Amino acid sequence: VRLAARRARIGVLGHGVEVWKKLGVHIGYGLRLADAVVAPSEFTRKQMVEVNGVAPERMTVIAHGLSAEWVNTFSRSARPRTAGHTLLSVTRLVRADVQKGVDVVLRAMPEILRRCPEARYVIVGDGNDRAALEGLAAKLGITARVEFRGELTDEGLCRAYQEADVFVLPSQQEGFGLVFLEAMFSKLPVVAARSGSAPNVVEDGVTGMLVAPGDKQQIVSAVSGLLLVPEERRKMGAAGRKLVEENYLFAHFAARWQRWMEEVVPEAI
Repeated sequence: VRLAARRARIGVLGHGVEVWKKLGVHIGYGLRLADAVVAPSEFTRKQMVEVNGVAPERMTVIAHGLSAEWVNTFSRSARPRTAGHTLLSVTRLVRADVQKGVDVVLRAMPEILRRCPEARYVIVGDGNDRAALEGLAAKLGITARVEFRGELTDEGLCRAYQEADVFVLPSQQEGFGLVFLEAMFSKLPVVAARSGSAPNVVEDGVTGMLVAPGDKQQIVSAVSGLLLVPEERRKMGAAGRKLVEENYLFAHFAARWQRWMEEVVPEAI
């Protein structure tokens, strides 16, 4: 690009886990030559600066937002939430993403069921690790209380959020965590790991609860507490919806990018 158009302004978007580690020589060099670099979260920005040597003054955080299409689909299929005890995770089930934490939630389920016998765990998503996770559920004797729904349409996904009571995904490798926004828009309290960018999105004790990465007992305590105290669920769910409506809709996302464009390329294009 530099050779073809010397006056071109080059911006690079670094999304998530792939830029948390040292990049190859050529990619890293190109990254450092860019006029501006964007990250979706403060955690990813920090990793790009510390691990890949991007100058802090060239870094900007532009948080994601829910797409208007998703919000419209959710609104069309909205239904009243009935009091229940359903946990929900939405994630890819692939071996490369084992740190998503679904296995830890499964291992926590026997104790959660002892405290809340009506609890059930719904997992949305698919991938090459699904069979192993289903095998783990069987080994733990909780198959009857766990449902693997696979990939869903947008309508099916919105229904899954509307049928749930608590969203849980103790992932250690979220570059942003768009599913956290979807859950909060759905008025679900979020149980996430105090790792990666989750603390940049989920406010501990306000819109959800943050647990130590991989800590099964903390997941048991957080999830059981929310299942057994509906008032707390509703309070956190309402706070999450308010946060998304004020900061994370597509209009907010577009405005953030517009401001960035005006700063990077102030002249008319």
